[in-house]
Amino acid sequence: MKSPSELIYAYALIAETPGLAASGLLGLAEGSPVFFFSALPGLVVVASRVPAALFVASDLPPASADAAWLASAALRHHEVILALHDRQTVVPLRFGTLFSSLPELAVALGRDAAHWKSLLDRIDGKHEVEITLTANADEFIAAELARQQSAWAGLPPGRRYLAERAATRSAEALLASAQEQAWEDFEEKLGILGEDRRIRSESSRVYLLGRSCKNLLELVEKYGEPKNGLYFEIQGTWPAYSFVGRELEALSEGKQAPFLQLA
Repeated sequence: MKSPSELIYAYALIAETPGLAASGLLGLAEGSPVFFFSALPGLVVVASRVPAALFVASDLPPASADAAWLASAALRHHEVILALHDRQTVVPLRFGTLFSSLPELAVALGRDAAHWKSLLDRIDGKHEVEITLTANADEFIAAELARQQSAWAGLPPGRRYLAERAATRSAEALLASAQEQAWEDFEEKLGILGEDRRIRSESSRVYLLGRSCKNLLELVEKYGEPKNGLYFEIQGTWPAYSFVGRELEALSEGKQAPFLQLA
């Protein structure tokens, strides 16, 4: 099969809306405007055409093999999604989601159309918010050791050293428990359900929340004051990347740059 000279690059999915227009959005390839493709009733793909040479190896390495170009293209991908997110609900697609043609894209999307429409409904009017829990471990452990210091003050040096080591390990475990309890208290007040959060690490979680969630701001302000070396911060708000990423494989015909090879 002959390789196409250009590919369809998909940025995101949006709901079909009367009067919808791309309004001059530029894609990641130079001179390639973003367009809206009504792939299925009620479902629109935000896309642009890109030269296949940007992603497909031929006689020369593709542009996607260049780290600087890749970083710039990924940023442009994100900027297109952000511009859309400012106007309406967006299901962001993974960077490098490519199709050989619009019909191929429509077929791939149609395999699970009900799912994508349901996902749009679920995140409608919401965004992703990242919250971090900062723990001043040194301060926490030092306070705990100071509290227990009298227990080994009169011991010989060797036994005192072992007692301090044991107390340090105990303080570290206590800190981990305090972090988990802090998250539980925070989420209980926020009213988060399990399906509306993603745990990135012991110190970072993202939530799917309404764009005007005043409860969150009030909570972060309340818990933002350091307490026992622990405090919460809002790191930022974004389109709901974390709540669709695991499901993008449903677009099985899309290939991911920079590993694309078309027959």
